[in-house]
Amino acid sequence: MSTADPATLSVAEYLHALGDRVPAPGGGAAAAITLCQAAALACMVLRYTIGKAKFAEFESMNQSRLKDCETIVSDALRLAHEDAIVYAKLNALHQQQSDADALAVATADAIRVPHSVVVLSAAFLAALRGFPGTTSKPLASDVRVAAILADAALRSARANVEVNLMGLPEPRRSEVRLSLGVESLEETSRVTLREIEAAC
Repeated sequence: MSTADPATLSVAEYLHALGDRVPAPGGGAAAAITLCQAAALACMVLRYTIGKAKFAEFESMNQSRLKDCETIVSDALRLAHEDAIVYAKLNALHQQQSDADALAVATADAIRVPHSVVVLSAAFLAALRGFPGTTSKPLASDVRVAAILADAALRSARANVEVNLMGLPEPRRSEVRLSLGVESLEETSRVTLREIEAAC
């Protein structure tokens, strides 16, 4: 099982680790890396836009957006690594038939990390809604792809939240699911995605 930091791997090395016959990295890490790609595309769009006279009135806003998107790239990359670590730990505890308290802590971590990806993806999509009209139009297709990738990241991360919730007993499982609000975040983000696609 590989819990190597994706930031230190080449694309080929990461894909090899993802495709290996090991529990981690898995779907949670893949979701986070998908968000990395979405935010990186947004960075590209902004870098092509910043400095153009046509978008001078949006210069300050786009500079701020670029910093935010760069932060999302680094945060999502960190979450990809963290997801592999926490899931590897949870899997090992299951294999060792560890006590309930240890499993409860590991399960909570395995829910927390993909939930963070859900929240970050939703926030990114909300910010991306303002790109059409304030960034370079020839790159509208890249904005659309970034939105589609972010939606995929959100939905993939939610799937990991849901599967790890199954490790909690009822009624705790339902209580945690309700408190996380992932269903509402996904519904809102799907609306946002459609708005972005229509504007692009």
